[in-house]
Amino acid sequence: FSNIMSHDLKAPLNNLHSFTKLISKDNGFVNEEHKEYFEVIENSTMEMKMLIDDLLFYQKVEDENITYENINLKELIDDIISSYKKGHVDKTISFDIADLPKVKGNYVLLKALFGNLISNSIKYQPKDKEDHIPTIKIWSDEDKGDQIEIFVLDNGIGMEKKYIKDIFLPFKRFHNKKEYEGTGLGLSICKSVMDKHSGFIELLNTSSEGSTFKIVLTKHKSISNEA
Repeated sequence: FSNIMSHDLKAPLNNLHSFTKLISKDNGFVNEEHKEYFEVIENSTMEMKMLIDDLLFYQKVEDENITYENINLKELIDDIISSYKKGHVDKTISFDIADLPKVKGNYVLLKALFGNLISNSIKYQPKDKEDHIPTIKIWSDEDKGDQIEIFVLDNGIGMEKKYIKDIFLPFKRFHNKKEYEGTGLGLSICKSVMDKHSGFIELLNTSSEGSTFKIVLTKHKSISNEA
């Protein structure tokens, strides 16, 4: 199934996207309507590629052969932020990352966890405020025995309270798809990653002024590879 998803489905999608771009570049458009048709095709192929990538990663999280190591969370998050800054050179994003502890975990999975949370914080921002600067703060509270609480706060648009109970279900979307792209798998992946780490994630609070997620990871207790 993974091979079919990663090759047999992605290969024709890549071809479709590439040739659409070539036609757009070489032949131009008869009118604006034709241009819009091509944009729909390009956007649709990219959406499908994103969905396939997310589905493959979602399956990977369920893999039993996951190894764990000591991870410096501050370095991991700094690496994610560095990538975002390179990809958003024309956009100001404010990051406030406190000193974070080392945890026992899987680097790839934890990078996906924080990558999804940071990506959502940047994506779900108000579109009607010209001077608005996306702001993400991350800090931790280690005074919880053998557990570490990590908080991720943003100043985005939040979500309605009625949706909170469903936010970690796969393919659930709570914002207009035309305004905010996504597959609806990001938070489901976060939940699966935390299940694999014998921890949990919850939406602590949310409003039109922003949201705060709490992540609880093990501090000292060794995590079994069979988790």
